Amino acid sequence: MRRKGELLSAEQRVDRAMSKVKESRKFTPEQENWLQYIGDHLVRNLVVDEPDFKFIPFSRHGGWEKANLVFGGKLAPLLETINVAMVTA
Repeated sequence: MRRKGELLSAEQRVDRAMSKVKESRKFTPEQENWLQYIGDHLVRNLVVDEPDFKFIPFSRHGGWEKANLVFGGKLAPLLETINVAMVTA
């Protein structure tokens, strides 16, 4: 648990946020791969949205369309959950 006033590195914030998201459901290995790409992006950007999927590394793996398919058409709400978790991490 974070102490009041504690500063987190980007990596720590992403790790905490992704752990929080993963607590709520089970992900397939392919989804875990995408979560890794999302986590890597978050370390550098601290937020992820649909337009980001036009760029590397997402574009190398099929971009938004592929990722959304992998998450059963529910990538947008997942990203919202991840972004909220980033703020509250």
